[in-house]
Amino acid sequence: MKTMKLCLAAALTVGFFHAASSSAQVLARDFEIDKSKPFVYIKFDHFGDRKPVNDSESAKGLWLRLVNNCRLPIGVSVLGLGTGDPGVAVNFEVVPTAGRDAPDAEQRKKMPFGYAADVGTLVTIPPKGDLLFSVPAESVTKQWYIQVRFGFVLPEPKSSNFQPAGNYEPYSVVDFNWYIIPEQFRKPESAKPGGQYGAIGDMIPIHSSTS
Repeated sequence: MKTMKLCLAAALTVGFFHAASSSAQVLARDFEIDKSKPFVYIKFDHFGDRKPVNDSESAKGLWLRLVNNCRLPIGVSVLGLGTGDPGVAVNFEVVPTAGRDAPDAEQRKKMPFGYAADVGTLVTIPPKGDLLFSVPAESVTKQWYIQVRFGFVLPEPKSSNFQPAGNYEPYSVVDFNWYIIPEQFRKPESAKPGGQYGAIGDMIPIHSSTS
């Protein structure tokens, strides 16, 4: 009898883990809505005039969409710029490109800053949803790209004794680089005389970083 009970328990245990494994496989397989794209990505919307937030920014901008291509809602911190332009602003970081397009020492001095406000409004993007936002056009070149931070919006646990230090949640980042911009809006990184800008590649990064 003891042997039968042990065999039955083992069978139930194996069955439970098999079911859990199968369920996890189904969830992993169905996690991305459009299998041809990442579960979260940034896509180009348009290039045009943009009201500068400060004197360091140019008057041209990239309008982009943060797309949620997964089955879970995601959250991103947004900022109100007060310029009246369509869309919102998000906290983003400007990151130097690696490899053959990496900026040299002089180019690094011209690398612009992103936005890093301490206070923002958390916006939830549902599955299949997207969020329109803009950045200064000079934020993306061959030599640098932008990263936007996001997190998954999960139900709050009913009860938990775990309190993370600083109340921080895990997060991910999504990139947008020069080669995602449609080719007709890209030109070699040179400025036209007289400050007339016809494309993103014509922008002069003027917000210098000493780091």
